[in-house]
Amino acid sequence: MENDNVRIREYFSEVETTEEHNGYFCSVGEALTIVILGSICGLRNTNQIHFPFSLYNKSMTLDEKFAVGMKAIELKKQGKLEEALELEKSIPLPPYLAKWAKKRFGAATLLETGWNLSEAEAEYGPGWLTK
Repeated sequence: MENDNVRIREYFSEVETTEEHNGYFCSVGEALTIVILGSICGLRNTNQIHFPFSLYNKSMTLDEKFAVGMKAIELKKQGKLEEALELEKSIPLPPYLAKWAKKRFGAATLLETGWNLSEAEAEYGPGWLTK
């Protein structure tokens, strides 16, 4: 089985095909590896697999936010409401709104919602939720 996996990755690395997902480009072999590892960890779709990596993307341009929003709208039109919500949550919450939500609902609830808080962390500093 391990040998088959190595051969599949080698085959796709020779093809040198790259694909884009949520602004990230990777080879088909890399994508297969990520999907297989994500599946082993119990992640059910590409948005769940992508989410932890999106935390490292500290900012998103307005065009990128708009594009993600448009993808979410299309998913809603297709009846994929959970996928659309997960995609919407990948858009960084504006710092002022994150601060308001922390005050209104509490840090624990804000974290449980899964919204991207990277812009708030960049503006208010690490640990801002516990201050």
